[in-house]
Amino acid sequence: MLQYFILLGVLFLAELSAGVFTFVKWDKFSDETLKTRLLKDFDIEVEKPSDFSKAWRDMMTEFQCCGVNGPDDFKTLPLPCCKLKASASCTQERAYEQGCMEVVYDRYKNFLYIGGALMILVLILELVSLSISMCLFRGLRPLQTM
Repeated sequence: MLQYFILLGVLFLAELSAGVFTFVKWDKFSDETLKTRLLKDFDIEVEKPSDFSKAWRDMMTEFQCCGVNGPDDFKTLPLPCCKLKASASCTQERAYEQGCMEVVYDRYKNFLYIGGALMILVLILELVSLSISMCLFRGLRPLQTM
């Protein structure tokens, strides 16, 4: 019973520290690390689009956004950035103004909150389990000394 308590306690502390770290550092992570990584990988190739480029094109079309930070990410604006798809080329005036990072983050922010609430629920259940295991350990202790 004591081993179970120790194992569950270590898991509880690891999950709690990961949750606190994620909650405290999320804005810094999303702004710096994720944007830097996306900008590094973000390259729409005209001749031979990669899978990453195809995913970006689909995302820009679906979310009606342009680039990571906005249309300034491009030297030549791709067609998925344009509000009017009928034209052969895209100009700064016809392009979506918002960057995809902001649009996607705003759209999925609620899912982050739901995930956080579920994590808190799991931590509460683990804390109850820790308490019960310690009570059982203390209750069975006199029987083990006989």
